[in-house]
Amino acid sequence: MKKAVTVLVIVGVIGALSVALVTRSRPRAIAPDVWQQMRRLRSPNPVERVRAADALGDMGPRAAPAIPALVERLADNNSFFWEHSCMPTYVGFQAAAALARIGEPAVEPLLGTLRSRNWRVRWRAAWALGRIGDPRAVEPVTRLLNDRKASVREEAIHVLGTMRAQCAVEPLVRLLGDTNLDLRLAAAVALGEIADTRASEPLVAALRDERARVRSTAARALGGIKDPGTVEPLVALLGDADYSVRGSAALALGQMRASRAVEPLIGALSDRNPNVREKAARALGAIGDSRALEPLRAALHDGNTVVLAAAAWALAHLRDPRAVDILQQAMRDEVLEVYAREALAGVSEIE
Repeated sequence: MKKAVTVLVIVGVIGALSVALVTRSRPRAIAPDVWQQMRRLRSPNPVERVRAADALGDMGPRAAPAIPALVERLADNNSFFWEHSCMPTYVGFQAAAALARIGEPAVEPLLGTLRSRNWRVRWRAAWALGRIGDPRAVEPVTRLLNDRKASVREEAIHVLGTMRAQCAVEPLVRLLGDTNLDLRLAAAVALGEIADTRASEPLVAALRDERARVRSTAARALGGIKDPGTVEPLVALLGDADYSVRGSAALALGQMRASRAVEPLIGALSDRNPNVREKAARALGAIGDSRALEPLRAALHDGNTVVLAAAAWALAHLRDPRAVDILQQAMRDEVLEVYAREALAGVSEIE
């Protein structure tokens, strides 16, 4: 009943403002600059409508009287290209961005649009609610996981992950088995952001998926959850046939500060792919175990400068006086000097 009343109130306000905008009479409660931009929202020129939305967003909560007019513009799918841009700008999306910047006053009106028949309106409203981050949005956005439009479901997944919505873990876990690959990947990312161990077992199962993208994304998600029980499956993934999966496993083990993974990560410093070697070096630095000292010293002479820089960074993060000596010696080398200097500067920042 409350939601129905809210929707009716919004519709009534939009109707009243529409009449005022047509008659060009400014209500006393609305500031002149806000009113000016509200009128610009009705311009036949989409560029003008976008600029009006941006101006209202810049005003923040002070532009709350314009919320109904901006909500009405969520359905505006007119677009144009800014100069030097290869992507179109949609009026409806800019309206959503303005509502997000206005913040809390826009929450209830946005919630009222989640049942719109227009899928773009539902998508844009969910996006704006995710940027605002108000907990009132969690349950309504969770219901969008069953939306008939895949792109709306995917945006709902992103929002729930951003909001760390614990109550959404179970429906997100179910989406790991969805036939839509994009939804499966988005669900894995969101579960890593929420970091609830209820997702650990399903994500470990996803490490065996035939698609490398799924295995890689699941590994990164497990790194976010930091469940000690998932270390062994991630160590095993360091031997995966796909280099992106091996790199993601290394990053995850570093995030988890998994001392059990030090020796396997040292082995990964010899991986044939430089991206894996770089991520293994950074993981060893994050773990901070002195067993990695000599292998990281050797990695300073890797033929790839990205790996070299990562090894210097990792040595600085070992918090071992011997590592500082190694970096000081490296400063005498013409090639290593810049990387060693940056790493030593980082030592003073982390102490």
